[in-house]
Amino acid sequence: TALDALRGSEERFRVLVDEAPEAIVLFAAEAGCFIEANGMAQQMFGMSRGQLLRRSPAKISPTRQPDGRSSKELAKAYVERALRGEIVQFE
Repeated sequence: TALDALRGSEERFRVLVDEAPEAIVLFAAEAGCFIEANGMAQQMFGMSRGQLLRRSPAKISPTRQPDGRSSKELAKAYVERALRGEIVQFE
């Protein structure tokens, strides 16, 4: 059935994200915080999934980036780019 196909697709997606060697987080712009994080993201940030899901990109970043830019302003710019449909990656 269509529901079974959808469940199978969702399970394959979850396995891909959970087992990815990269840190992956999903961010809800309207809520201003992460809504999902895989194990690599938890490991990279040294936080549990629950801790990460209560934070925004600016809250887990240093006040300033190595190039001197404000992390808060940079996070805002990345979110704006993502909302325009661009693929955004944080280093």
